[in-house]
Amino acid sequence: MSKAEFTIFYDGEALRGSKMEVRDLAPALLAVGELLERANAVLNGDELTVKVNIKAFEAGCFGISFEVVQSFTSQVASFFSPGSDVREALEILGLIGIAPLGLAGGLWGLLKKARGRKATRIKSIPNNMAEITFDQQGQIETIKVNGDVASLFANAAVRKAVDRVVEPLRTEGIDSLCLGTQNEQIPLAEKKTVDYFNPPDIEPVLLNAGEPPQDRFFSIVSLSFKEDNKWRLTDGSTPISVKITDKNFLKDVDENRINFAKGDTLKVRLKTIQMQTADGLKTEYEASKILDHIKRDRQAYLPVE
Repeated sequence: MSKAEFTIFYDGEALRGSKMEVRDLAPALLAVGELLERANAVLNGDELTVKVNIKAFEAGCFGISFEVVQSFTSQVASFFSPGSDVREALEILGLIGIAPLGLAGGLWGLLKKARGRKATRIKSIPNNMAEITFDQQGQIETIKVNGDVASLFANAAVRKAVDRVVEPLRTEGIDSLCLGTQNEQIPLAEKKTVDYFNPPDIEPVLLNAGEPPQDRFFSIVSLSFKEDNKWRLTDGSTPISVKITDKNFLKDVDENRINFAKGDTLKVRLKTIQMQTADGLKTEYEASKILDHIKRDRQAYLPVE
C-alpha cells in the first residue's frame, strides 16, 4: 500500500470566517477525488486503485487536508518493488502538480504555461518525454514535458476534474487556490487565471462511417412533432429514439394523410451512428426512409402463402 498527503487552501474575502458554502465545496471535493482516480487510471491502468480521504479542515482561509491511499490486488503485489513501472501515490501527486510543497512541472504547471491554448500536436520523444505544440493565431510554441504529464494533459476526464477543482474561484469572494501548509503555500490558481484550466473542446469522432443503413421493422412507442422529429420505436425488446428524416413521410404526417394507431408497425431504412465523445460512446439512430406503414388491421394472424 502507498500513501501520500497534501493540503489545498481556497482563499478570498468570502472565506474569512473559515466558512464555505456546501454548493461550492462539495463539487470541488468530489473533483479532487476524481482527479486522483483518473490520473491513477491513466498512469497505472485498472490494476491499482486509489481512495482519497479528507483528513481535516484547516483554520484560517478554507483549507482541506487529503490523504491518498493507493492499493493493489494480490496478483500485482510485487508492483511496488524496486524497478517496477508503478506510479506510487506521492509520484502521482507530483505528476499532477499537487505534491506537498512541490510544483516542479506537473500537469498543473503545464496548464499554467499553456494559458488556455489548445494543443495542436503531442509528440512522444525519447526518455519518456513529449513535445506539445500550441498554435494561437499563427504564434507557435512547443513545450517539452514528462511523457506521463502529457498523457494526463491529453485525457479528457482528468482535464474535466481539474476544471471542477478550480470551479469555486468562479464564485464571488473566492479568489485563489493554494497548496501547502498554514505557514507556507504555493499558488495553484487565481480568479484571473481560472480559465487556463478549462477542459478542451473535443470534437466527436465518428466510429462507423461508411456502414450502409439496414431495413428494420419497429412498433411505434410514441410520436414527436417537434423540430428534432425523434420518435420512440421498439423492435420488440428495446425502445430507441429515432430521428425521422424522410421529408415526404413527414409531409404526409403534417397534412394528416397518415393516421397511426397502437400496434402499428413501421418498416424503416435505419442508419446507426456511433460516435466517441468526451463523455464516452454515443449512439444515435436515423430513419432516412419510411418504407412501409403496416396498420394493425393489415397484420394477419397466420402467414398467407
